[in-house]
Amino acid sequence: MGYIPFNSSVVQGDGGDPEEFVWEENGSPIDITTWVIYYTAKTSKDVTDANASISYDSVNDPTIIVKSDSGSGTTDKFTITLAATDTDDLTAGIYYQDIQRIISSGDPWTLGMGKLTVEGDVTRRTTT
Repeated sequence: MGYIPFNSSVVQGDGGDPEEFVWEENGSPIDITTWVIYYTAKTSKDVTDANASISYDSVNDPTIIVKSDSGSGTTDKFTITLAATDTDDLTAGIYYQDIQRIISSGDPWTLGMGKLTVEGDVTRRTTT
């Protein structure tokens, strides 16, 4: 199975718009309850995961990667929303992003991949 291409953008210091992904096969929902989902954004694909600009997983970051029911009666959807605190210190530019899960063999499966554009913020003050 291939991956879903996705590109997104965010302004430094802002939270991202929710990115939703629904999983089905031949029109039937796929239960993702036991999936551990990883989101990573890096300045280069060569950067190690330990040095990624943003790194989330559905176990340690359940408010960032939220699993839910799309209306099918099965937990078949997840939503990723970047936190404002994680974009605040990013340099404006293009980042490589992907979403993966580890399949039963222990191998990674790339669910989605694309680019994250971080725009520089104009107003940085938070008080008058």
